[in-house]
Amino acid sequence: MNILQIPSRLLSDSAVLLVPKEKEIFGDSYEEVQLTNVRICFSKKVRLGSNNTVSVSAGTLYFDCKRSAPADRSFTTEMKLVIGGERYRISEAKAVKAEQDVHHWEIAFV
Repeated sequence: MNILQIPSRLLSDSAVLLVPKEKEIFGDSYEEVQLTNVRICFSKKVRLGSNNTVSVSAGTLYFDCKRSAPADRSFTTEMKLVIGGERYRISEAKAVKAEQDVHHWEIAFV
C-alpha cells in the first residue's frame, strides 16, 4: 500500500521531546530533542490504550518520517513532550507503517 506523505503545510508545529537518561538519586533527568515540522492537534477524546486502559487525551502529535526532524526518530511511552511551555506525558506511541517501513508516528499525550 502506497501512502502519501503528510503535506508540508500541515507540519508547521514544533515541540521538545524529553528522552529519559539514567535514573539519578534525586529524580529523573532527560535529554531534550527539538522536534520540528510536526503536527499537533489538541483534543479531549477518550482513547482505549494498548493495555485496555481508558485515558482522556490532551492531544496527538503527528511525526512524518520523511518531513519531520530529526530523522529516524522513534518514540516510547517513557518519553515526555513540552509543547508551548507545558509538559505532557506520552500515553501511546503508534508507528503507522506503509508496507515494511514506518510512514509516520501518532503520539497521544496527556
